[in-house]
Amino acid sequence: MKKLLTLLLALVSLTASAEDIGALFAAMPDSIIPLLSRNNRLDCLDFYKSGMKNAVTNKLSGRSRITGMNERTLSLHLSEASDAQLMLLSGQDNAPLIVMIYTYRSPAQESVITFYDKDWHRLRTSDYISLPGVDDFLRAPETRDDSTRSNLSNARDILTDAFVSATADSLGQKITFSLSTANLTSEETKQITPYIIPAKTFVWDGKRFAAAEE
Repeated sequence: MKKLLTLLLALVSLTASAEDIGALFAAMPDSIIPLLSRNNRLDCLDFYKSGMKNAVTNKLSGRSRITGMNERTLSLHLSEASDAQLMLLSGQDNAPLIVMIYTYRSPAQESVITFYDKDWHRLRTSDYISLPGVDDFLRAPETRDDSTRSNLSNARDILTDAFVSATADSLGQKITFSLSTANLTSEETKQITPYIIPAKTFVWDGKRFAAAEE
């Protein structure tokens, strides 16, 4: 009987310690995404799980809703100017690790990435990823004559007005970064295109996000 009780308690403990992104989203402190209250988040979850596309009225009287969710990832449309994605990773010693990608649109997209433990204590981003900057998307030309050097330098100058955005994959193991150039003119976009790497993907290796081979 004691052995059976011990086994049952162990199973209960395992069940209670199991994490999924929906439960973590519900338990998130309001300060992480100030636009949504706890009731907002619970309503978002209820609507999504019920197959409804209803949006909740957030704290700024806008409309927010979950646009996709599985056990590892959750995508949110927060407002006309912002979206967010959550990823649940297994870190060192299988400790849960939460990644939040918060993306602003103005109209170019710019993403901010933050890491948290399962209790929503913020962690140091640099411990888990070396974020790419605009210069990391510049492709060195095969020829290095004066003309191409000048064009590359011009592209670099144009990209001072560009931003970097990020997107998580649905499996919650990759983050893809890309240049957001919506605030550039069509002529500027044409000038930089030959020198741009369209996207850079980083893959979770259990400890850090590492750049995938191009």
